[in-house]
Amino acid sequence: METGISKAPKENLNGPTANASTQTAPVENKPALELDPQPKAPDSCSNAFDKVKTPCSTSYGEVIYATKEKMFYLLPKRAASSIKEAMNELEQHISVSKSPEERLKGMNTAGLLEYFLEPKLTNFLQGEQKSRMLEIEAQEPDIAQPTMAMRLNAVSREARNSAALDKQPDQSEYARNRELANQQQASLLEANSDGQKLQRLYSEWKKLKNIAVAQAKVAGYTYESGNLFSPGALEARSRVQTYLKARSALTSGGKLTTLKEEDFQKNKKAYLDATNCVIDGKARMCGYLKEVANERKKVEKDFAAYIDSILKVADYGLALPEFALIPDTGDISAGVEKFKAYLEMEQQQIKLTEQIRSKYKAWIDASGQNVAAPTGIVEAEQAEWQRIQQARLKLRDDAEAAVAAALPLRHLLWEPEQFQPKPEERLVKAGFPLREVALFNSPNSPVKHLSLLNLEGIAKVLKKDVSEIGAAASKDLKKTSR
Repeated sequence: METGISKAPKENLNGPTANASTQTAPVENKPALELDPQPKAPDSCSNAFDKVKTPCSTSYGEVIYATKEKMFYLLPKRAASSIKEAMNELEQHISVSKSPEERLKGMNTAGLLEYFLEPKLTNFLQGEQKSRMLEIEAQEPDIAQPTMAMRLNAVSREARNSAALDKQPDQSEYARNRELANQQQASLLEANSDGQKLQRLYSEWKKLKNIAVAQAKVAGYTYESGNLFSPGALEARSRVQTYLKARSALTSGGKLTTLKEEDFQKNKKAYLDATNCVIDGKARMCGYLKEVANERKKVEKDFAAYIDSILKVADYGLALPEFALIPDTGDISAGVEKFKAYLEMEQQQIKLTEQIRSKYKAWIDASGQNVAAPTGIVEAEQAEWQRIQQARLKLRDDAEAAVAAALPLRHLLWEPEQFQPKPEERLVKAGFPLREVALFNSPNSPVKHLSLLNLEGIAKVLKKDVSEIGAAASKDLKKTSR
């Protein structure tokens, strides 16, 4: 069933952010890619432009790369000019230099705002099903929680009955009690009728909801806890969880194990037994060396998975502490060592806090809680704690500055344990006319955007309907795969 909602955006792992793992690596100089020689112009051209394999003209005004289609397009000058005009027109409406309010008005002027919808399940339904679900939700706003809806209805009913009783003229106590009994009986009947009606509405609403959830799934969304999530948001959550698991495998007592020699645990007793020549030293030494080798192999495997998880999270536009602390040399292991130092400083602060508590407790026990502790009893510990805190804050400030200055832009995820995927804030109707392209003749400019609604000029040139412009126009544009 068609829903009129565009498919959930899929994460482009071939895009700029996907190269997170290579952003800091030295760039290797390679020879430029040579294109095939231009074909010779034929002696004559067919009027049926779409029936020939290549157009007659061998010269083009512009080369553009469409990020959504992952295709290069070779455009004639008039078509390229129309696209650039559309880019400029859209830029005037939604320039980043404008305030959010001005950009919102600009989107409305450009005709883009009407393509956005609230992330509601009803938007995945059509016709009578959509109308009926909206009608039920308008009638019972709390239909998703029928028990709560029944309680609210009961409170409202009791308030009405109390107000009606207060409006009654002065009566004898007998008459008032009789009126109250009649009211209570009527209230019970009404409650029973309302409850049955609510159950029927909820049953009908739940069926419509299940249909909408299924349609949302077809469109690529996942429905969780009353929210819609895109595949990218859930994949980001999965990658962060994989990272936390990989980091946990290398962490013991708050200390992160890396590939440095001092990080490998030494079994002192096993070493002494292995070097004790009185007790079959050769066999014990072989066993000891094998155990050390196995331990190193395990750590190397876990460390490789740990590094890989950091880079995969970065591919989704999230910079973990280790990634954010990578120095200019591009060595990710150096970033890991800085974060390791951060964790070690955290453990030092925990020990200092325990020392401060122990000193205060010892003083209280000794003085019988009657004498205030001397001012300088924990002065040294507090000073050291503050020194460590400043060093930790500096590391975080360095990470924030590095992420803010790096390209592509990423969000610093300093506390990944707290990460929650962001639900969709809006849905987009099918046929959204916004396109993202890069111009070959503007290598210093980032990708730009244009609205197909502004391409009336190119529609006339190519004799195409506006809605078809920007699609796979193999009949009108010569294109080459990326």
